[in-house]
Amino acid sequence: IMGRSNGGLMTATVMEQIPDRLGAVVVGGPLIDMLNFHDLQPGGTWTAEYGDPRDPDMRPFLASYSPMQNIAPASKQRYPQPLIITSKDDD
Repeated sequence: IMGRSNGGLMTATVMEQIPDRLGAVVVGGPLIDMLNFHDLQPGGTWTAEYGDPRDPDMRPFLASYSPMQNIAPASKQRYPQPLIITSKDDD
C-alpha cells in the first residue's frame, strides 16, 4: 500500500488496523499525530478539514484512528516493513 500527504495518513492508519493484509507500506509526507497537529505552524488551519483535537467531542474520534497514538509495541503487533518518506521542508 502507498500513500502521500492525506493518503499517507490513510496508509499509516490502514497499516495499523489490518497489518496482516499488507506486505509493504510506503508512507509519504504523512500527518500521523491527529491529537497534536494543531500545534504545528499551519496546523490551526487544518482543523476545518480534520476536526479540532482540542474539542472534547471530536478528540475521541481523532484518537481512534491517529497512527501516532495507536501504534502497538513490536512485542504485541507485527507490522509490514514501512518506508516512511518525509523532508525537512514538510510540515
